[in-house]
Amino acid sequence: MATLTLPPELLQKHVEEFFAAESELRAGRSLVGAQQNGIAVRVAARLGWLDVAEEDVGEMHPGEVLRIAAELNEAIGAAYELSGE
Repeated sequence: MATLTLPPELLQKHVEEFFAAESELRAGRSLVGAQQNGIAVRVAARLGWLDVAEEDVGEMHPGEVLRIAAELNEAIGAAYELSGE
């Protein structure tokens, strides 16, 4: 099972890096479902947040890709929350 290890605190620079890499991999294509999850997990691998190589994501079980993509989505969403508000 792949392990996702995010920076201790997701900062603006991390979010920008994530979305820049996602945009590059997306290459202007409109993606759905499993494709979106795969791109998110490939980005995490590219950024060194995942202990799987980017090129190996396609060989992962779809359920594991979904789990990791959901964790990423939750973490990025939480990064936008301000403490005390």
